[in-house]
Amino acid sequence: MNREMVIYAKGRPPKKLREHADEVEYEEWIYGEPPQDVDFVRFVGEEVARVETMKVGGQKEIRTEREVDLPTTAVAADKPQERPVNAPTLRRPGEDMPEARPAGGVNGTPPMSGPQRPDPGGNPVPN
Repeated sequence: MNREMVIYAKGRPPKKLREHADEVEYEEWIYGEPPQDVDFVRFVGEEVARVETMKVGGQKEIRTEREVDLPTTAVAADKPQERPVNAPTLRRPGEDMPEARPAGGVNGTPPMSGPQRPDPGGNPVPN
């Protein structure tokens, strides 16, 4: 897992430590406080390298094996997004996709805002 996935799964860590051992720098995120279980999530680079859980009864559980295979960003970016056959749509049966239009208004100019009303000083003010 990467940092973003851990934050999504466990939330932001209440405590962080940065250390090095055997000439490898790592960051450890600590979740929980005694007397509850405490999880130590160790990152080497951008990936989790180790998860250590200290249980209430004093047992220590250490996991170092890769449990999730992450797709590389280059492969994911090259693959076009596939659209499900029965994807929801607001088009009516037989209605074609509208042609792609450039961003902005006509000829690339920004679209106009809604009607404007003059302020007491006579200057136009958007609604």
